[in-house]
Amino acid sequence: ALVAVDDADRVHGFLLADVDRSLGRVWWHGPYVDVPADHPAADRIWERTADALYASARTLPDLATIADSELFGHVEHRRLAQFAHRHGFPEGTYTSVLALAGVDLVRVIGSVPDRIDGIEIQDFPTPPTDSVAAAGLIRLHEESFPKTYVSAAQLLSGDDERTSVIARNGGGRVVGYAVGKAQQADYYLDFVAVAGDCRGRGIAGALLTQLVQRLADRHGARTQVCATVDGANSASRRMMFKL
Repeated sequence: ALVAVDDADRVHGFLLADVDRSLGRVWWHGPYVDVPADHPAADRIWERTADALYASARTLPDLATIADSELFGHVEHRRLAQFAHRHGFPEGTYTSVLALAGVDLVRVIGSVPDRIDGIEIQDFPTPPTDSVAAAGLIRLHEESFPKTYVSAAQLLSGDDERTSVIARNGGGRVVGYAVGKAQQADYYLDFVAVAGDCRGRGIAGALLTQLVQRLADRHGARTQVCATVDGANSASRRMMFKL
């Protein structure tokens, strides 16, 4: 974390770098710069402060060997878009944050997950006790989310507070999984994926329903559950809107 302060130590900007050495990637949060909206030089102040924060961050030892960067911001944040262009960040696709709250969240927590013929939704402990299920989850995770922010090894380590559920068919094959965690203000759904030959049967909705229930059981009440969905992933968006 880097901060920009004035002579009186008042904070006027900050930038966070989330580095994962195992993946060789850094995620940038910010820059955030506090500039009065009506200041005649607002754009110039924002630009100079943001660039200085980024330049300082790039000198940190933890970032010396990291070449893969991702920067996220609101699609209407003009100054951040200009910052990204100046520093060579390629344009990506947009994502949407979907939220479930109020009566709809209570309904999901109180409902019985759909029963799909031949498919069983199960808790998946971490570290795993079933090597076959672990291998199936790893394969599905790497196929569905290549180069994502949490590797399969991290999901299986049990070192964090994530909760996982899996879907298995009658032959024991893992055909789907969902992973999420409880945050201070909400539940967050990290991942949900279903094998290509099993989609369209309601498995993803059943996985998410059971996952939210497990999060509520283990961590108590939250006001909402959130998920970030790629703008081009129409199937996931439809499934979540149905919930």
